[in-house]
Amino acid sequence: GQLGSGGGLPVAASSASGGPAHSSTSSSGRNRWNLFRMFQPANRAHLGTANKFTYDEGLGQWVLQDEDSADSAKRSSRRAGGRRGAARDEMEEDELEQHAITLAIQAAHLASQWHKHGGGNEGPPAGVLFGSNRTGVDRRRSTPNCRLLFLLLSLHSVWCIIHLGLETVVPLWMFSPASRGGLGFEPVDAALVLGFVGSILLILKSFVPRKLSSLSQHAPLRGLRVGIGLQLVLALAASWVPTLGFPQNESLAVWVLVTVLVTGLAASVILARSGTTVMLQVALESQLREDVKRYLQWVVALSEIVGPILSSWCFAWAYEQGTPYPMDATFFFNVCAFLSLGLYTASLVLHVHVVGDFGAAPEGAFDGGSSQLCGIEKRCPGASALICLEEIFIVPATDVNALIGDATADESREDPGKDM
Repeated sequence: GQLGSGGGLPVAASSASGGPAHSSTSSSGRNRWNLFRMFQPANRAHLGTANKFTYDEGLGQWVLQDEDSADSAKRSSRRAGGRRGAARDEMEEDELEQHAITLAIQAAHLASQWHKHGGGNEGPPAGVLFGSNRTGVDRRRSTPNCRLLFLLLSLHSVWCIIHLGLETVVPLWMFSPASRGGLGFEPVDAALVLGFVGSILLILKSFVPRKLSSLSQHAPLRGLRVGIGLQLVLALAASWVPTLGFPQNESLAVWVLVTVLVTGLAASVILARSGTTVMLQVALESQLREDVKRYLQWVVALSEIVGPILSSWCFAWAYEQGTPYPMDATFFFNVCAFLSLGLYTASLVLHVHVVGDFGAAPEGAFDGGSSQLCGIEKRCPGASALICLEEIFIVPATDVNALIGDATADESREDPGKDM
């Protein structure tokens, strides 16, 4: 316990610790005029055996030995870090504050949605994919919303059938004779067309804006609707190609048209399949029961097996009929168009369940007690159906507008330091 007096510890405190002090007020007064004072040793204070103070040179102050060493080292390194370390700490604190603000906004939104839908008695809002009206968090997460999960699983399974079915039918359609609704291509011609399709897809993947290429990641529902709508249009167009009357294996127009159509079909399959896969991964990675997860995986695997089998059977059955369009080699394209129409309707229902209303009608317009809607119904019967029909037409236009915005977006304005 011998401590230097230069550390700032007062001598009076040493006497309070129980140890004898070798200096007093009277002796200090006499030594003030002593010329040999500079040659005398410095006065020392004995704090006793119970002393727990140590002098931290990094902090420049006395600290207790029992003080948290990690906290002391952190403060010391922060003071010795300089301007660069301080700026980095401020940046980290700002990021933490922004993250906390984001979480607070999300919590407030979820709380408002919860109270809007009746609180704990009526269960969580429709935007919650997995939940129940029970209080336990684990039980609430492990209990799926069966209707919503069934809808999502149906979307993914049917789209797997369309995807793998097209991979099976498109080469058969190219090799079929023109009299049976095919293109009459030679194997070399079909290989060249498919090679052009792959090259175009590679170019699109390399040069399209990042926000558009990652559409299925940040907006899986919109990517699903865009892919299904594109599939509906292109499948109907592909079924009409053999009726154009060109020499199928010689016309450049048919080559270009088939290349564009097959490229569009492949892009639509990629968009919609990515969207359903992202949403299904959220379900599989959540805290579902193991038996539910096994059921989901079993159904997905079964749909991937059924796709080629069902498509090849449809193609063979329609080809054997010997009748013109639509019962020819293009029959499966018509089946894909019909399934796409049903899937698009199901995607709108899924959007309403997960996100909510599309926003064409004012909020509360569909409530049973809405006086505004009642007045409209009295003046014009069927107004609610017209509002729903308006939303059905508005949604594709909104998706196309958002798709064009993603394609023409300036990435440097959106996230200026993301690629650095």
